[in-house]
Amino acid sequence: MIGLMESIAKPGTQVTLTELEQKCGWITITGWNPMETVAVLNIIENKGILSVDRQMNPWIFKAKDLSENLWPRTYEDLFMINTNEVGYEEN
Repeated sequence: MIGLMESIAKPGTQVTLTELEQKCGWITITGWNPMETVAVLNIIENKGILSVDRQMNPWIFKAKDLSENLWPRTYEDLFMINTNEVGYEEN
């Protein structure tokens, strides 16, 4: 998502949900329903990757760092979600 934001605006620039959808198809590509989209945005925001201004309509996003610096943190969480879903336990 941060990479998509950087492709349509300068790093550090705010991007709306509508802009992401119109220019990149972010909602369409993911296939998430509204509840799933909110859940993913909450995870990304709680991780400190992105800030979401929910007071505005459409919502406004701002990356907290460059995508190249954020990828490792994103994959850490995805790995943990996948391993927990299949009952993986570290020894």
